[in-house]
Amino acid sequence: MLLTASFSVMVLAAACGGDASVPEASISRSNAVPTAALAVESTPKPEVIVDPNAALAHFEAGVALQEQGRLDQAIAAFDEAIRLNPQYGVSYVRRGGVYRQLGENRRAIRDYDAAIRVDPRNSLAFYIRGNSYYALTQFQQAIEDYSETIRLDPQFVLVYLARGLAHNELDQHLQAI
Repeated sequence: MLLTASFSVMVLAAACGGDASVPEASISRSNAVPTAALAVESTPKPEVIVDPNAALAHFEAGVALQEQGRLDQAIAAFDEAIRLNPQYGVSYVRRGGVYRQLGENRRAIRDYDAAIRVDPRNSLAFYIRGNSYYALTQFQQAIEDYSETIRLDPQFVLVYLARGLAHNELDQHLQAI
């Protein structure tokens, strides 16, 4: 299964797009590339897919294209993965990450909403959607998403920092502690 801890960190790091204005931007992406993405990246033309009907192949091509900075092509690959399997929530999360890299946080939020509809227990989607709200200075919405992330995954340490930062932005210093 692709959803390993390293994959989750990779999704998280890619979703931030290296934006220093959001809490998760300090995560190193270099240590978070899953084996499947490495295999796709090593192909000379990742947009050429062996099985054009396989949603996973399009998803993996999208990951490789995103990592290469070919963001428009990555979006197209994720679009196709979603068309082929609209229940694969990670495709929405990754496409949302590309939109975040492009500074399109509102579009990213729509994708995180879709990922949450597919899997209401997707703590990563709540967390990254919170980061998108944070980037839009919608701190109360960010706090709500961070709190839901904590409810779903209390071991997700980084979210406590993010929620504290959002509380701090609202001058809610006691809640920030």
